[in-house]
Amino acid sequence: MALLLLCFFFLLYHTLTFVPVSSSFDFSNTSSSSHFKCHNDNYYALLRFKESFVSDSMGATSSWQRNTDCCEWQGIKCHPTNFRVIALDISNGRIIGSGIESNNTLFDLDHLKSLNLAYNSFLSSLISPKFAQFSSLKHLNLSGSFFSGEVPLEIGQLSKLRTLDLSWNSLQMPSFKTIISNLTELRRLDLGDTTFDSMVFPSITNLSSLTYLNLRSCQLEEELPIDILNLPNLEYLDVGVNNDVYSNFALYNWTSPLQYLDLSFVNFSSKLPSSPGHAQYNLLRVLRLPGCGFHGPVPAWVWNILRLEVVVLVNNHLTRVLGEYLLSITSPTLEYLDLRSNKFTGNVNLYDIFSNLPRLMGLLLSDNALSVSTIGTDTRVDLTAFPWPEISVLALSSCNLTEFPELLQNQTYLQDLDLSKNNIRGEIPQWIWIFQVGNNILECIDLSHNFLTGSLVNLPWNNLLFIDVSSNLLHGPLPLPSVTTFWFATSNNNFTGPINPSICTLTSLTLLDLSNNSLGGEFPHCLGNVGDDFVVLNLGSNNIHGSLPSTFSKCSSLQFLDLSSNLLQGDEFPYWLHTLPQIQVLDMSSNRLIGSITDSKAEHSLFSMLQILDLSGNNFRGKIPATYIRSFRAMMNISVYSGSSSPKYMRAPVSNSLRDGYNYSIVLSFNGVDRRYEKIITTLETLDLSNNDFSGEIPDCIGQLVSIHGLNLSHNRLIGHLPSSLGNLKLLNSMDLSDNMFTGKIPEEFGSLTFLGVFNVSDNQLVGPIPHVNNFNTFSEDSYRGNLGLYGFPLSNRGGDELLKPEEDESDDSNEDDFRDEGGLLSEWEIILMGYGCGTFVGMAWGYYMLSIGKPFWLAKLVFMMELAALQFSERHFGRRRRKGLPNQKFNQHTNSANHSEASHSANHFANARLATASSLGDTILLITALCFHSVFEGIAIGVSETKADAWKALWTISLHKIFAAIAMAIALLRMIPDRPLLSCASYAFAFAISSPIGVAIGIIIDQTAQGAVADWIFAISMGIACGVFVYVSINHLLAKGYTPCNKVEGNTPLYRFLAVVLGVGVIVVVMIWDT
Repeated sequence: MALLLLCFFFLLYHTLTFVPVSSSFDFSNTSSSSHFKCHNDNYYALLRFKESFVSDSMGATSSWQRNTDCCEWQGIKCHPTNFRVIALDISNGRIIGSGIESNNTLFDLDHLKSLNLAYNSFLSSLISPKFAQFSSLKHLNLSGSFFSGEVPLEIGQLSKLRTLDLSWNSLQMPSFKTIISNLTELRRLDLGDTTFDSMVFPSITNLSSLTYLNLRSCQLEEELPIDILNLPNLEYLDVGVNNDVYSNFALYNWTSPLQYLDLSFVNFSSKLPSSPGHAQYNLLRVLRLPGCGFHGPVPAWVWNILRLEVVVLVNNHLTRVLGEYLLSITSPTLEYLDLRSNKFTGNVNLYDIFSNLPRLMGLLLSDNALSVSTIGTDTRVDLTAFPWPEISVLALSSCNLTEFPELLQNQTYLQDLDLSKNNIRGEIPQWIWIFQVGNNILECIDLSHNFLTGSLVNLPWNNLLFIDVSSNLLHGPLPLPSVTTFWFATSNNNFTGPINPSICTLTSLTLLDLSNNSLGGEFPHCLGNVGDDFVVLNLGSNNIHGSLPSTFSKCSSLQFLDLSSNLLQGDEFPYWLHTLPQIQVLDMSSNRLIGSITDSKAEHSLFSMLQILDLSGNNFRGKIPATYIRSFRAMMNISVYSGSSSPKYMRAPVSNSLRDGYNYSIVLSFNGVDRRYEKIITTLETLDLSNNDFSGEIPDCIGQLVSIHGLNLSHNRLIGHLPSSLGNLKLLNSMDLSDNMFTGKIPEEFGSLTFLGVFNVSDNQLVGPIPHVNNFNTFSEDSYRGNLGLYGFPLSNRGGDELLKPEEDESDDSNEDDFRDEGGLLSEWEIILMGYGCGTFVGMAWGYYMLSIGKPFWLAKLVFMMELAALQFSERHFGRRRRKGLPNQKFNQHTNSANHSEASHSANHFANARLATASSLGDTILLITALCFHSVFEGIAIGVSETKADAWKALWTISLHKIFAAIAMAIALLRMIPDRPLLSCASYAFAFAISSPIGVAIGIIIDQTAQGAVADWIFAISMGIACGVFVYVSINHLLAKGYTPCNKVEGNTPLYRFLAVVLGVGVIVVVMIWDT
């Protein structure tokens, strides 16, 4: 009994202990389910799902509060009987989350039939395979929510899906056929901006229930089959803006009940069919065929579609007189007509158009060959009283307008206005500034490229997004647009005064172009705080001073920065610019920036997207920064067109209804000539560091910038040799290295630059031959002027003679021309001939004159001693004139007679000529000195040779000659020193032998200190002096004093002999000139 009582109290204790908690929990559950319809599981699943992301107080989940019925929450729909959640729609819900993981309570809502999470921010999260658990799901929309990665194959298990929208994410669908093959009930398929790795269209032709298909911007590269347009229920088709979608069928005989047809940029390259055949074209409401390559006239059936509301035929090649088309349109419902950028011609009047199309709200006729006016065919109509329709878009660019259309005065809903590129002159009418002010609807206005005058004091529109008044004649202070403006362009006017600092309040600003005005004042430092969306800043060609603030490092989206031709100052390069990851064009030329561009502050030099860098016209000094150069990744990658027949241009991703982008423009200098590029082709990449104070050598890493088209390093203080690595820049169109201090040769590798059209290395210290290959044959002499050591075509002869031109037709002279190009300014043979010719002329003329008068005596005696040695050798060992045993006194007698009178010497008969000799030490030294002097100058000619080949040629030439000089010296030693002492002979022979090496050493020293033409002329002078000495002491005087004929020869006078020598030298000169 006691035991039973103990058990009873034990159970009672535990019951009293746990009942309160348990009953409290059950009561809470009861309160959430007994008062409300929502099922408990769904209630808690939704609350936990909300807790997994961040949403603001005004978002789609703001009504999701505890102790409220979840079936009444915004975006929630419950089943009418079991109150399970069957639909969840939080699209545009201002939700930010890190993703929807597989364990998220969203997947506990297993009765869902419709799920819409579109246009939220599930930041770069993957689509979970657990979406396949929603087996009853009929509608799935995940569009525009920052999902990424591959679409899971499990999505294909949702066999009941009728709507699948995965558009505008960053998704890839690797197995489209596998996923789509089981979704046979699909009616709406939207995969815009999704990429595929397989064919798409063949799998879609089996979806017979499909009514809506969007494959826009999917990078498709395949043929569009006619079967797509024959799907029996298809009403909406958009396959526009893909990489390369083409079609081989004519646009007719489709059977789909299409109401919306968008084939933008599908390549047809044909005419629009003259007849639609059996196509159900009368159901069309929207027809968009821009950029399809259609040409010829627009067929009549297009204008006769009764339900047509929108026609877009922009960017084709359509022709015919447009006025006839517009008057033949019978569609009473047409509201939007875009015929821009075709080849339409004729006169168009707005009165006739709007009279025929009373519901027209958008008219775009820009960029044709039209002349648009307001005056109609019925001139009796009062245009001011005409009931013009309410227009929302009017684009009449390049339509030869001469005034503002009158219909604008009565517009209250105009949203976009484009009157650019016309001939509108004078001031802007006052009514422009007051219309629509109350409605604040005007968003875009483009009045650029006209002849407008006056000033723009105030821009009254509060919601203005786009304003372009560039290229007019406007003046006065710079106007300030509304804070909503993202595109503000006033370039090429005459606006003056400082930039209003209030411009920094334009927090939506993406493009600011104030270039080519007369703006002054200090650079507004607050511009760097405008916002992260700042893409284009162009303040070039103004008078703005101050420094560039480091706050620009915050502009992470900046792609184009042009501050050229201002008065900006700074004592260092704004190194922080390398933190701009998107910068493509950087132009800071023609300012007052100084200092060195150091790498010390650029720990991670980026500039990886940079394509154009222009720092010319400043005072930057120091070395060219190799670290920055190595980071120019975009300049190291060769870009090519991928299947595009027309070039693509660099442009900012800034667009609106009137413009699809902003074309970058820039002024680049090539060979001293500035050229403005209104459009910059995407492959144009240039580096311009000219007109600074850079020093040192060109870093080899510039040779890695293989995709650049322009390189300008002119007007600096660069030294060293031109790096051969520049020959790697195969795409170079222009290379300007002029006005530096470069030495050495033009590298042979430059010959491979086949695209080079501008080349300038003038005003340097270059030497050697000019490459004679490819485009180097087309450059003018100005490309090389100021380099005294350069030679070859097209430079002139250094002596001032005619141009040295390569033979074109004479094949026999080709070897000679090649030899001349390799040898120097002139070949060594021509230089030697010039030297020998001059030396012969001077030696013979001077020697003949002096020996004829016998003065100076020491020279006459020296010459006579030399010729004595030669005659002794000839008399004793050669010919019939040899006299054996001739006594020495006979020689002395002859010598004395020569000293007393030349007449007595001349009286002897030629056959009885006598030779005299003298063996004095002084005469011997004089002879040896003359021969050594001769050899030294021959050695100099070898030492100053520019190339190894030139030195070898000169060596062989002089060596052959020196053999005979050595023989002559040996004879002189034997004859003039009867005792023949060994030491003296050895000393004289050593002096003669070492004289040529001494000359070579002197020549090498001269070559190291004198380059170019100086070295060439030293070579020529050395050879000339050597020749002159040899002729003077060895030959000329031998003829003058060695033999004297017995009978007087008529004409044997000094004058006639001198004239004969001059005639011979003249013949040699004429031959040389003729040869060159």
